[in-house]
Amino acid sequence: MRLRCPVAVLVGNWPLIAQLARREIAVRYRGTIGGTLWALINPLLLLALYAFVFSTIFRMKWGVQSESKLQFAIAVQAVDQVGITVQSLRQRGAAAASRSASAQIEEPSG
Repeated sequence: MRLRCPVAVLVGNWPLIAQLARREIAVRYRGTIGGTLWALINPLLLLALYAFVFSTIFRMKWGVQSESKLQFAIAVQAVDQVGITVQSLRQRGAAAASRSASAQIEEPSG
């Protein structure tokens, strides 16, 4: 069995990935005021907030002289998104493990 390049796997399975992403977003934001539009607006609002707070109020820099506020905000948002993704994966993994354990307990052995 030959392993395929991860990029090739992603490209080859793109229709499935897109369908699963659309379904996840639709389920997650169903019943909210903004609906699926909130999935796009929320990160942009966070980006604007981070740009203002960290570059204007705290006057933070990455150490690059020619850095714009937009570049700084995008870098902060990228780091934040990685943290959010890791936290979400941990929570989902723990919830799945809990459901699996409770399902095994409820099944009569026999």
